[in-house]
Amino acid sequence: MLISRQLAAPHGFSSREDWAEAAAGAFTAHQVHGALVADADSLGEGEGLEADGLLTSVPGRRVAVRTADCVPILLHAPDVGAVAAVHAGWRGTIAGIARVAVERLTALRGAAPAQIQAAIGPSIGRCCYEVDEALARRFEERFGPMVVVQGEGRPRLDLAAANRLALLEARVDPARIELLGLCTQCESNRFFSYRREGGSAGRQYSYIAPRSRD
Repeated sequence: MLISRQLAAPHGFSSREDWAEAAAGAFTAHQVHGALVADADSLGEGEGLEADGLLTSVPGRRVAVRTADCVPILLHAPDVGAVAAVHAGWRGTIAGIARVAVERLTALRGAAPAQIQAAIGPSIGRCCYEVDEALARRFEERFGPMVVVQGEGRPRLDLAAANRLALLEARVDPARIELLGLCTQCESNRFFSYRREGGSAGRQYSYIAPRSRD
């Protein structure tokens, strides 16, 4: 289980070996590659939900997302005791789901964006994520040229960097953002990768929970 030095709340980014440990007891949603961040505390037990982000302020309650190349983002608002877990594929990234999650923590829980801690977990890296020219242009128009790697062959996207920029747009302190910098496609022994394994790929789970009150 990978742990961020930035987050002062119980959390973890799983590998292909310990995903069940991360998933145990976690509240998850049906992910649809959108930009909806839902309040898990407003839902009944077992109630179905389509969302790509979940937030909670119930001490000890885990919220989690599943990824196999997409970007997992965990957020902790220590000033209000709230957390969020976010799944950001390219569609969610360009729709600004990372910014939306911060805005939801602010609107629903009163969090101060400058106090939010963020960790961006393992995902397909700029080394491997080849896309077509049209999608590369969309990302360059949205986030700037630093998120597109040009060279021989097809352009490549830096999804982690794009999501970091979305967090900065939401006024998260750059000193409070950690990028784990691990590529799911490169590290076949550690991570599932949809690009590498196709439809048979499993999923990593990334979870976070508000700290329990003593």
